[in-house]
Amino acid sequence: MFVEAFPKLEHSKFIRVLRAYFGSPWNAIVVALLMTVSALFGWEIPVAYCYLVIVFLVCFFCEDTLGLVPVVCFTPLALSVRNNPTKFSETIFSTPSSLLQIGFCAALLAVLMIARLISLLIQNPRRGFPKLTAGFAALIVAYMIGGVGSSFYSSQSALFGLMEGAAICTFYFYFYFTVNWKNVRKGFLPFVFAVLGFALVVQTLNMYFQEGVMVDGVIDRSKLFPGWGTYNNIGCITAMCVPAVFYCAATQKQGWIFTLLATVVMLGVVLTQSRGAILFGAIVYLAGAVTVLVKTKKLERYFHIAVLAAALITVTVCVAVFREKLKNTFDALLDIGLDDDGRKPLFEKAWEYFLSYPVFGVGWGGERWVENGGSFINYFMAHNTYLQILGCLGTFGMIAYAFHRAQTLLLFLRRITIEKFFIALIVAALLMTCWIDCHIFSVYPAIYYSICLVFLEGIDKREKENGKMLPKRKRRKKERDEVVLQDPLSKV
Repeated sequence: MFVEAFPKLEHSKFIRVLRAYFGSPWNAIVVALLMTVSALFGWEIPVAYCYLVIVFLVCFFCEDTLGLVPVVCFTPLALSVRNNPTKFSETIFSTPSSLLQIGFCAALLAVLMIARLISLLIQNPRRGFPKLTAGFAALIVAYMIGGVGSSFYSSQSALFGLMEGAAICTFYFYFYFTVNWKNVRKGFLPFVFAVLGFALVVQTLNMYFQEGVMVDGVIDRSKLFPGWGTYNNIGCITAMCVPAVFYCAATQKQGWIFTLLATVVMLGVVLTQSRGAILFGAIVYLAGAVTVLVKTKKLERYFHIAVLAAALITVTVCVAVFREKLKNTFDALLDIGLDDDGRKPLFEKAWEYFLSYPVFGVGWGGERWVENGGSFINYFMAHNTYLQILGCLGTFGMIAYAFHRAQTLLLFLRRITIEKFFIALIVAALLMTCWIDCHIFSVYPAIYYSICLVFLEGIDKREKENGKMLPKRKRRKKERDEVVLQDPLSKV
């Protein structure tokens, strides 16, 4: 905004360096370090001010809001264990001065981001509507009217549906209208998720040092939680990060290093002891590994094979040698095995809701809000996306979801690139874990989902604006014309 008001600053060295930094991988690394410091040491308020400075610099001096992507991805995960309000009564949220500062930072962040959106829309009002607009609109309508006609429906359900809709699409629209996609470097989002994965591995290791985790030499899985959620939450998001590291393995020189790091992130998923994350994280790990082997050639491929083989041998030897210690660590996970952990009754209840109200379902709360006086965010969780939609939103909700899903598939299939493929794998990790959980209806994963979708669309915009989506003959002609225009001798 500041540069638009004073155009002469556009060419200053400070502005050029600042913009280069916020478009580079270093921004994601610094934001991740701040998140890690906050999560480990309870420095939420100092880190909140640091994030505020970053947002201020991006909104006032950068040409777009690309530099805000890491902030949006990492900020929700910066809450430390000691300040988890669901576990402890004495936290920063119980101190008026802390609440005031957090509220101030949040309000100012929102004002800056909204002001930047408005200024960019004024500058470039002809961006058109994003391709997924109709699908998201249908989904939000279904979210809000789910339960109409049932005895469980209330304004609370409509308000909760609006909140769900905002979580799943706000940043999709925000970044669509505020990022200059033509200048976004390849692999920007996969690198952000790769850095996020390493940061979450650190948080996972930290969980094992929490009080009450080790009981008589055995790990109590129920005591494993980050400051911002549960072991299932951190397991899901870490699993989403595995394909991002494999993207780096497939595209960077000496990519075998990233194959090794992808294995480290996958081990981090295992340490979360979330069964769904482990199962579906393993699937995307195998998909990523196979893709890397297919895309790489000759000697480089052998390096990847060597790393994967070494990882397999190392894991096998460790399991054989440290069987008892590992059994103690994963005793709770091994005991539960293939048990449904209370999911079967939830599946049956969701189906019962659908049969009772097949058109619009029962709304988000069902009996939980009516009989048990459940809190606003304590909605009915079916632990399966499709049963959740059928039970809560009915046939109308399923049609809206199917329409949205068809649009996202068409967006992915329109022009498949290696970058789009690995971003789609990130989304697939989330959607698959939601076959036995409800992450897509939680705020943080929904935000990541929306950001992945806008980058899938943004990649197409970048390729189109750079002439990469033209037919081969026209693209070659465009490249020849650009060479002639850039050649100073052509003017002689």
